[in-house]
Amino acid sequence: MKKVIAFVMQGCPYCRAAKQAYDELIKEPQYTQINVEWIDGNEHPERVKGHDYYYCPSFFVDEEKTYEAHPGDDNEYIRSMVEETLRAALE
Repeated sequence: MKKVIAFVMQGCPYCRAAKQAYDELIKEPQYTQINVEWIDGNEHPERVKGHDYYYCPSFFVDEEKTYEAHPGDDNEYIRSMVEETLRAALE
């Protein structure tokens, strides 16, 4: 299984939606073993270095960006992108 990292920011509504989607999706049998390392970029700026993103949340699977939120993304779209990230982690 591949390593998944999500860069988030406290108080971010898109990050909250992504975390909620993850919490729901990992209940499904195919995703139960996937762990996401949630890193707050403000609290750990040293962990952000070397990762190309601007908006949060941003997901990386083995250092490859799979999703970067953009203003206006709705919860359904965020959920679909979190699921796509989880699928990529299984490949």
